[in-house]
Amino acid sequence: MTASSPLGLLAQQTQPESWTTPINGLIVSLALIISAIGVALIVWGAYSSVLRFIAAETGAVRGQAPRAETAPGAMPFAAYLVPGLDFMIAGTVIKTLAVSDWQQAALLTGLVLVRTLLGLSMKWEATAAGALATAPSVRDHLTPPPRFTESMHRTTDEAVAADNHAVS
Repeated sequence: MTASSPLGLLAQQTQPESWTTPINGLIVSLALIISAIGVALIVWGAYSSVLRFIAAETGAVRGQAPRAETAPGAMPFAAYLVPGLDFMIAGTVIKTLAVSDWQQAALLTGLVLVRTLLGLSMKWEATAAGALATAPSVRDHLTPPPRFTESMHRTTDEAVAADNHAVS
């Protein structure tokens, strides 16, 4: 084979440092597969969330479904994002054990930080949504107090008598 052919160039390339021993090569390959599963989960979640969002918006435009105040695709995407990040963290942990360097440690720290912040924001969003569901509606705040509505239906003499009786 000549050095100018693609196979000759491929044969001349050296393997990465992490693949120097068969065990390290196996561990790095396993970490890559696990991280790829995480990426596939995130991509699938994004795809399905976009489809759900488009279906909800077209239904709202056609008048078939009421338009929601919150984004309908936000929570389903987060449901795929969290396990995807967990797989990516697992792959990075495995690779960090095989190839201990600062770059892998920094990548692992960044992934764990993103996963933690995402978990906290989902928890805060869920508690805020629960608080909004139990909060009284705006219409309850706009209704006049009962005393005002009762006085509107009384005659003037009855209202004066009721006010005098309330004062004494």
